[in-house]
Amino acid sequence: MARNPNRIGQAFLVANCPIMRQSSLPHYFFLFFIARLPGTVLSVLGGWLVFSWAKSLYGSMAGVLALALWVTSPNIASWACTLTADLGASVIGLAASYAFWEYLKRPGFPRGCLAAVLLGLPFLSKFTLLIFCGVWPTLAVGARLMLGRDREKTNFTNWNFKSWSVTAEMARWVLYTVIVLFVVNWGYAFEGSGTPLEDFRFESSMAENVQHAAERMGLARLPVAVPRYFLLVLGAQREDF
Repeated sequence: MARNPNRIGQAFLVANCPIMRQSSLPHYFFLFFIARLPGTVLSVLGGWLVFSWAKSLYGSMAGVLALALWVTSPNIASWACTLTADLGASVIGLAASYAFWEYLKRPGFPRGCLAAVLLGLPFLSKFTLLIFCGVWPTLAVGARLMLGRDREKTNFTNWNFKSWSVTAEMARWVLYTVIVLFVVNWGYAFEGSGTPLEDFRFESSMAENVQHAAERMGLARLPVAVPRYFLLVLGAQREDF
């Protein structure tokens, strides 16, 4: 059964204005004003990101044009002042993708760690961005193949394709994965981290089928690398939508 988000707003109203008096309304609206400020800050950060990325690719005029499109976009203007995760997830995903692009251009351990840290933040903001788990490795492999075929015509000048070691590359990606998981667990204060899969009670029939399949393979007793509520809410997404 899908959740009713209106109940959250009603509960918030009752908790902060138990008696609907005229004198209590300013406090109620002030709380909403404070809650909307992060959206404004994130919209400014998003404008700086699109300007910087476009400028790096095509020059200053391209950056100005990208920024103009950002600030005049009805979607950005409308979602920046709402209490939803949509704009925040978009900006955080943009920041993570920008850091990953910089890593692909100039690979290095510090840039890889920064991209891994920023990759964990989108997973905390919106589950839709879990698509990065497939997109980023695909882009990394594509960059490698492109470099091997036509290295001189690319801007990825710091990659030493001849000395590339598959083992070393896989080791780095394992380390980056550990960093991402640490960020996700940190975001949930490590609550329920390492809980065995068999201890979960999912609302989604699809998640239950996955759990049953893991039990048949003898994997249900293994600890899960993500927080308990991260997996529970992820499993409930199908029922909500």
